[in-house]
Amino acid sequence: MKDVKARIRSILMEEPAREYKELPREADRYVPADDFETNDFYADLYLLVRNVDDFYGPRSEPKAARLLESFILESLVIVKRDPEVMFVESGDDYVKATAFTPDGESAIELFDDAVDINTMLELYNEALAEHGYPQIEAGLGIAAFQEAVADDELPDPDDVSIGEPQSGYDVAYDSRELALRLSELANNGEFDPIVMDETFYGVLADIDEEKKFLDENMRRFEFEGEDLAVYHGNIVVDED
Repeated sequence: MKDVKARIRSILMEEPAREYKELPREADRYVPADDFETNDFYADLYLLVRNVDDFYGPRSEPKAARLLESFILESLVIVKRDPEVMFVESGDDYVKATAFTPDGESAIELFDDAVDINTMLELYNEALAEHGYPQIEAGLGIAAFQEAVADDELPDPDDVSIGEPQSGYDVAYDSRELALRLSELANNGEFDPIVMDETFYGVLADIDEEKKFLDENMRRFEFEGEDLAVYHGNIVVDED
């Protein structure tokens, strides 16, 4: 995290502070691997920034906007370095990474990415708070899924009528959106910054040492009336 701290200092030391103008950009996509294979297990990591509007506009602070941009870019660097990550997408307020996670060892890589990003979030927010800037309100969701339906067998979303039953369609697309749902919960209200679904927890827990760590640092929450349980915690890298 020393490089991250150096980048934060560099941004804060910029003089004079430039006037920031928000430039629209399309989402970035990075796909270093082939498409999903049916019946294999994958996991999504979703970083969501909920208050991006606080950093742009006539009353915003240019340096605060630069710090937010830096945080998003550094999060991208982390997930792109993960050898198991096969798809990355990002925008002004999010980063999504999909990794091949057939076992606990590969799942640990993605979990470590989330911990590193959460650690960076703490560092950036400390710097923002010290200068009276708005802090980044962000959450991290992780969800595992099995690709039960091949991409080329799914109907085009534009061709599906509302309420029309589609065999395998709803399940496949709901599973791919779960990490986003969890990121919306994370670091919000009673939930800690990292929230994972029970399936991803189960993959990690296959390794005894990791299960012990999770049981000590993650709390379980079950949603009433829904077939959904999650684990959440606030885990950061110990730099000492």
